[in-house]
Amino acid sequence: MVNELFSANQVASMFGIHVMTVYRWIHSGRLPAKRLPGGRLRIETQELEKLLSTYKAETNGNVK
Repeated sequence: MVNELFSANQVASMFGIHVMTVYRWIHSGRLPAKRLPGGRLRIETQELEKLLSTYKAETNGNVK
């Protein structure tokens, strides 16, 4: 699998949540992110897969 990088906005859209929630997850360490040279944050595919399994469990599978 190709390891893509996603922005916080893309992750928020995928999960059906507000972008600020994604930033809170990043800053709390719940969602690891890479900082690009320009300062922007990006989330790797593998980290999203880990989070998705946790998120599904917490929401009883009610994910978009």
